[in-house]
Amino acid sequence: MYLASRSRERGQQALEQIEMVNVEVRIIQLDVTAPSSITALATHLKAEHGFVDIVASNAAARISKDRPQAEQVRSFVETNNHGSRNLFGALEPLLNANARYLMVASSFGQLSRLPAHLHPLFDTDRLTLDDIEQSMDRYVEAMEEGTAIGISWPDWINIPSKIGQVATARIAARDAPKGMLINAVCPGLMDTEASRPWFDDMSGALSTDDAAVPIVDLLLTPEDMSGPNGKLIQYGKVLPWVWKLSGHWSNCSEMVLCPASCLFMLRAAKVASYQSGPCANLIYFFLVPRLGAARMSQVNFAVPVGGAMLGVVLLNETMTFQRSAALAIIIASVYIGTSKGRRNPTKTEAADI
Repeated sequence: MYLASRSRERGQQALEQIEMVNVEVRIIQLDVTAPSSITALATHLKAEHGFVDIVASNAAARISKDRPQAEQVRSFVETNNHGSRNLFGALEPLLNANARYLMVASSFGQLSRLPAHLHPLFDTDRLTLDDIEQSMDRYVEAMEEGTAIGISWPDWINIPSKIGQVATARIAARDAPKGMLINAVCPGLMDTEASRPWFDDMSGALSTDDAAVPIVDLLLTPEDMSGPNGKLIQYGKVLPWVWKLSGHWSNCSEMVLCPASCLFMLRAAKVASYQSGPCANLIYFFLVPRLGAARMSQVNFAVPVGGAMLGVVLLNETMTFQRSAALAIIIASVYIGTSKGRRNPTKTEAADI
C-alpha cells in the first residue's frame, strides 16, 4: 500500500498518525499537477508490482475565503480535475481486471446543479475524458474573463469542478472492462483544516476516521460481488446524476432559494391580490426543476417581475402602488435570502472545500 503526498515529510507525518495492522505502507511523492510526477509514480508501480488493485484519488486544492473565486479557479481545476484525470490516465493500463477506483468528489457533483443549457458539456453518454477537460477549460476561461455568470455558470467554483470530476468517473467506468468498478464518492462534512475556516459550528461534522468507513467499504468490494459502477455515492447510497422531479424537490434544502423566501412570495402575491401573481408562481414552479440551482437567483428576480409585466401588457392590469409595493417586498426578500446563501455555504457544502 502506498500513501502518496506532494511532500514526503508531510506524508510521513500522516503515516505516523495511522495505526497499522499487518499492512505495510510506503510513502511516495506525487504532485498531480506535474505530469512528470505522475509518470514517475506509474513507472515505479509497474516496475515494482506490475499492476494496481485499488486507488483512492483524493488530491484537492483548497479555496480561500479571502481571495476572489476567479483568481483561484485555474489552480483549483488544475489539481481537482486535470490532475485527477491525468492520474487515472497513467494508472489505467496498470489496473487489474477487478480493480476498484474511487475519485473523491462531492454531492455537488450532480449535473442538475447546472442549468440545462450547460448539460451537453458534461454528456457522459457520448463525450470522452478529454472532452470533459475541455469543458473545464472553458469554464476557467469564462471565470477569468468575467463572463461566467452571464452564461449561468455557478459563481462558486466547487460546483463545476465536482461535476467535472463525477463526469470523469462516469466516462471512465463506461469504457472500463467488465468487473472493474470506478466511482465518485462524497465523504460528507468532515472536521478538517480545510473546512474549519468556513464554519463556526463543526459539531455535526464527521471525523476523518468515520468518513473513511463507507469509502473503504467501496474500495474493498469483493471481486465476486457486483457493486455500483460509474456512480456518485454518499454514505453508501447512489446519488442521481440528473434529478427526477421528485428527487429534485427532496433536495430543495440544498438549493439557493430558501423555503421561507418561497412561502413569503406566495403570501405577498395573495395579499397583493393581482391576477398576474398566480401566473408568475405557476411559471416559477415549472421552471425551478428544469433550470437547476445555478440559475435560481436569476429566476427569483425574473419571475415576479415578468409575471407583473405580463399582467400589465396582456391583461390590462394597472400597476397600483399596492401592487408595486408587494413586488418590491418579494424581490427584496429573495435578494436577502439568496445573497446570504451565496456568501455562507451550508454545512453540506463543506465537503467541497
